[in-house]
Amino acid sequence: MIPVQLTIEGLYSYQQRQTIDFTRLTEAGLFGIFGAVGSGKSSILEAVSFALYGETERLNSKDRRAYNMMNLKSNRSYIAFDFINFENRTFRAAREFRRNSKRFDDVKSPTVVFYEKKEGEWIPLEHTHAEKIVGLSYDNFKRTIIIPQGQFREFLELGASDRTKMMKEIFQLQRFDLYDKASALAAINRSELDILEGKLSGLQEINEEIILEKTAALQKEEEQFSFKEKEFGLKEKEFGRLAQLREDFASLKKAEQQYADFRNKKSDFELRQSILIRYEKTERIFRNLMERQRKNLTEQKSNTLDLDASETKEQHISRQLEAAQTAFEAIAKDYSENLPLIRKRAEEMSKLTDAHELNRKITDERLRTKKGKKAVEDTEASEAAIRKEADALQEKLSNAKTRKTDTSTLLEIDAWFVRSRTLRNDIKICSDEIFDIKKQTDLLSARQKDLPEDWKTYFENEKAALKKCQEASEDKRQQLLVTQKLEEYAQHLHNGEACPLCGAREHPDPASGKHAAAEISETEKEISTLKEKMDVVNRKISELEKNEIRKLEKLQQTEILVSKKKDLEKGLEDHLKKFVWKDLSPENEAEFLAVKKKSLETEAEISSLEQQWAASNRKIEIQQSRTKKYQEELKKIEDEILKLSAQQQQLISGILLISEPEKWLEQSREKLTGEKERLEKTIADTEKNYLETQKKISELKPELASVSAKTTYLKTQKIKLEAEASQIADELNSALHHEGFAAMEEVEKILKNTLDPEKERLEIQHFLSGFAVAESRVLELTKILEGKDFSEEEFIRQQTALAGLKKELDMAIGFLATLRADLKRIRQLFDDKKELLSEQTRLRNRAEHLRTMTNLFKGTGFVQYVSSIYLRQLCDHANVRFHKMTRNQLSLQLGENNDFEIIDYLNEGRSRSVKTLSGGQAFQVSLSLALALAESVQSHAQADRNFFFIDEGFGTQDPESAGVVFETLSHLQKENRIVGIISHVEELKERIPVSLNIVKDEEKGSLIQFLQ
Repeated sequence: MIPVQLTIEGLYSYQQRQTIDFTRLTEAGLFGIFGAVGSGKSSILEAVSFALYGETERLNSKDRRAYNMMNLKSNRSYIAFDFINFENRTFRAAREFRRNSKRFDDVKSPTVVFYEKKEGEWIPLEHTHAEKIVGLSYDNFKRTIIIPQGQFREFLELGASDRTKMMKEIFQLQRFDLYDKASALAAINRSELDILEGKLSGLQEINEEIILEKTAALQKEEEQFSFKEKEFGLKEKEFGRLAQLREDFASLKKAEQQYADFRNKKSDFELRQSILIRYEKTERIFRNLMERQRKNLTEQKSNTLDLDASETKEQHISRQLEAAQTAFEAIAKDYSENLPLIRKRAEEMSKLTDAHELNRKITDERLRTKKGKKAVEDTEASEAAIRKEADALQEKLSNAKTRKTDTSTLLEIDAWFVRSRTLRNDIKICSDEIFDIKKQTDLLSARQKDLPEDWKTYFENEKAALKKCQEASEDKRQQLLVTQKLEEYAQHLHNGEACPLCGAREHPDPASGKHAAAEISETEKEISTLKEKMDVVNRKISELEKNEIRKLEKLQQTEILVSKKKDLEKGLEDHLKKFVWKDLSPENEAEFLAVKKKSLETEAEISSLEQQWAASNRKIEIQQSRTKKYQEELKKIEDEILKLSAQQQQLISGILLISEPEKWLEQSREKLTGEKERLEKTIADTEKNYLETQKKISELKPELASVSAKTTYLKTQKIKLEAEASQIADELNSALHHEGFAAMEEVEKILKNTLDPEKERLEIQHFLSGFAVAESRVLELTKILEGKDFSEEEFIRQQTALAGLKKELDMAIGFLATLRADLKRIRQLFDDKKELLSEQTRLRNRAEHLRTMTNLFKGTGFVQYVSSIYLRQLCDHANVRFHKMTRNQLSLQLGENNDFEIIDYLNEGRSRSVKTLSGGQAFQVSLSLALALAESVQSHAQADRNFFFIDEGFGTQDPESAGVVFETLSHLQKENRIVGIISHVEELKERIPVSLNIVKDEEKGSLIQFLQ
């Protein structure tokens, strides 16, 4: 855990809110908190502990902790502690409690909220368990991170059992308490072994002899099946030839019909084929020529339109260019001769405008000066009036303080009356409890009035009779279960298989299990009824025994309460003797309350007057601050006027073209702005016309050249298209003559036909192919069936015979499958049995091992052994620093009973008790051990940086030893550890790089100062 920030308000001596930024302290690695005795140093550590855990070392929950922790001048206590935990996450623990406005001594219980910082925002948590966040309980937190006063030697002086318990909690040694786990594993193993042995009991009859018998029977059936299968194959082959002959005759008849259909359609397809050939030839010769002619005509028409448009555009651009060049010659003269003068005049007019604006600002500042002087006079008068009021309040406050009663005396008297009321109330509570217990005892006795005096013997006899009946019924049930099991065996017997009981292979009259099941059911009902009666008797005995125990407990409670009442009465008597205030009566609390009320009213009056006087002083400070602020502002205004006047004069001195500039300053701002804008517009218009005309000329020239080039290209293209048209016409005439056409109309008529050549060609080819296939098929089948004959009656006869053989073969396959499945089942059971036997051996071996482990881990011996290892490691780590601090004279070791001992090397290395150490040596060994423990704990928590805070011990060291201790702590910075020290030893201040100084002010309480 790394602290980030701590805020305290209204806690112990901290009256006003104080905030500690630990970032600056932890960056140094080693820092201190110094102050005089009683200044509030240790309260800082208490605030951290209370914010996290709600616990402190000074006070517990019975000590009216909230009231006693709150500053007596405060009505609210607040603690907020920001820190980074071992997971590098930032948290805040905040606690707040308030005083009852009507009762000074009534302080409500603290409200607590934990937050986590996520993306720059504090998110409230659903719990307030610091142990989950910090990773340590409160006791171990104050042993390993923040060690308060009086607790520094606690770990060193703990007894062996308490130290073992602490080590078990800090290092989570309960993970080495393995007895329950070993017992659980043994129980699981035992359960698995019982289940496995139950499975094996059902497989006793499965052995290799049964497998051999089943295998031989299967082989015999497979040989018979093979003979039938061959016979069926021969018959099936013969029938297949007959079926093929029948199919061939049917195919011949179908092929002859198809061939006749093709011959009828042949002439139509021959005509379609000649038309297709004529169409494709015409298209191949003329289609391309006609398409070229159409495209040429389209291109000539487009060329004519483009040429006309281009020539027109060329003439238009030429006229625009001539006009722009004429206009540019006139604008260029005005741009070069008149524009510079206009620009200069516009600049001077801009300066005049700025000077006019400065003139307005100077006037405004002078007006502010007049108002400021008036404000200074008003604040000075107000300050005098408030000071007079404060003097009057101070006089009243002095008078009220002289009437004030001593608060400590009132608190003592109030505590006496509270204790008196508590004692009287406790005596009454004891009396009431004694009376209530007597009533309860009488009720318990009344419950047994109808029972015999020796009721235990009566119920034991009744239990013995019921138990005898239960045993008889249970014997009967066991006999019936055996009978039922025999009947179950009988139901699973098969002729030819050996009986698991007698070994016989024939079973002429197996038993039936109907009667045994009914008798078992009746017997179980009898057992259940007897068990219920036994439970009723046991419950009665249990209730009566509990009744006796309660009566005994009530008697013991009565004795305790009577003794407690006597102690309380004696305490009240002693308490009455402590009443030493002669002006008041111990029996008249109302008289004291009146005095207390009057004192509280005086306190309230003093508090009110102090607040009013403080408010008046704050008002005086505010008025003084305002007066100073107004005076400083007046000086700034006067300086600003001088500055503005100088700027204005500088602007006017630079004006040369505009005559009498002072007169222009007398004009309105609108007139100046208008003249300036007019000049700027003239400049802008001139520049715009010049640039636009220049740009237009530069754009028209390339555009005219581009259009002229396009016109020339279009004229050339026109001549080329005309020549191409003549050539296409000659090629068409030549093709017409060659193909024998009189005119193009004949070609166009052929090509207008909607014929799909590809589709037509495919249909013709498909027909011709089908015709050839049908003809070939008829010839092939005629040749195959030449000289052959087919009888439908013979076909049906062989088909019926083959079906009969097939049915017999299927039945044989079914029986063979049953034999194979049965053999497979028995082999699987045999394999299962071998695996179960192997598993049984494994589980029995495991049971022996687990029995050994259970005996090993019984009790807490193993945990104590591991704890001693951790303690020895702590000793080794602590001795690294303890040797150095004692100049190699002493070291720490662990004794036979896990108690710490000291090895004294100045006395031949003999051991002695740690109680023989001096105060300084005890501090050194405690510090070494605490550092080692903190390192181990925080290393166990996997923290990047470790934090360690101590609050005592340096005053016990001589200068040389203190230097060694200080060097040890300083060296921790190199180990990425942060160490905080609380001390009143002034010499340490000079040696620690950064620190906090706590001072206690009589009026403001404890104040925190940062030193560097």
